[in-house]
Amino acid sequence: MRLGVHLGPARVGEISVTADDQIEFRFAEAYRGRFPRSVLGQVFEDDLDNVHRSRVRQPPFFSNLLFERASPSRLAYARNASHRCSRTLGTT
Repeated sequence: MRLGVHLGPARVGEISVTADDQIEFRFAEAYRGRFPRSVLGQVFEDDLDNVHRSRVRQPPFFSNLLFERASPSRLAYARNASHRCSRTLGTT
């Protein structure tokens, strides 16, 4: 599963789930080369080439952007994703 990450209309990167259930975030090459560019989060600015990984849940920056844990919006989002992704969202 792959999810695009956008700031307004600009695609900045992608979150993907690997075959071994690792969740990764990578910046898009076009975003890394854009100057000036919008800042997704200060935590990323030191190394835009770094791949942010997590095993059980979304990388912390993205987990904190999701709806509250058992909210109807978060549950609906998880239902529309794969079961594996539902686990990573903390809904199962």
